[in-house]
Amino acid sequence: MAKTINISFKGEAAVFAYKPIDRTVLYGKRRRIAFDEAGNECAKASLLADGSLLIRSGMTAQGYFTPENVWVPQGELEAVNLDGSIPELFPATVGESVEASEVSANSASVHNAVVVRLRNDKACTFEDIGWNQITRLIPIAEVSDQIKLGTSEVIRRQVWSKEGSGKVDVRKLLIWKTNKESAGYPAYVVHWTDYSSTRKSPLDREVRLAPNEKEAVKIAEAMIVENIKKGWSEVVK
Repeated sequence: MAKTINISFKGEAAVFAYKPIDRTVLYGKRRRIAFDEAGNECAKASLLADGSLLIRSGMTAQGYFTPENVWVPQGELEAVNLDGSIPELFPATVGESVEASEVSANSASVHNAVVVRLRNDKACTFEDIGWNQITRLIPIAEVSDQIKLGTSEVIRRQVWSKEGSGKVDVRKLLIWKTNKESAGYPAYVVHWTDYSSTRKSPLDREVRLAPNEKEAVKIAEAMIVENIKKGWSEVVK
């Protein structure tokens, strides 16, 4: 039976089940595929310095060796501190009951807001529901007027689609000028989106930065050449 997270607070116990989530499910990932001149997918490989062996993906692994070039199995490795001492082990709390303590701090957080009840004694005005409800309790430093950020503007937007097997895949290119160079932000941003509903990670994204419009367009054109092949049709507004 899978272990649970057990917490008790003021005599009341709560039990939570959990499971790991792949980061790609939450944030997506990007994947590049190389093709030869005939449109065939290329396989990644590397060549030894002396040219004697071609190593394909999956033919190498990480290993640990002693100064005498003796391989050490991973099960025999131990963690040590910088001074060579063995770190202190702490027992895991998963599956064990942990007593929670109450801590108060002057802070505010808005996360997954849920309506608890309606306040009929408040009106929809700045005085009743404005941000000053918090600033009256927690002083917040005023933002300096010396840094004024410009409004970003999209200078190029293209969308392509590909239909097949009862689904529609979408790829999108965006280039925008940030107008915030004075505050240390990049001048241009190139964003590539790749969506496929049948892929393990349906939404892949790639973001590239550029110091000027010429470089941004160069990056965008390379993305198009790499990702838009036969079967893709540009969507016209």
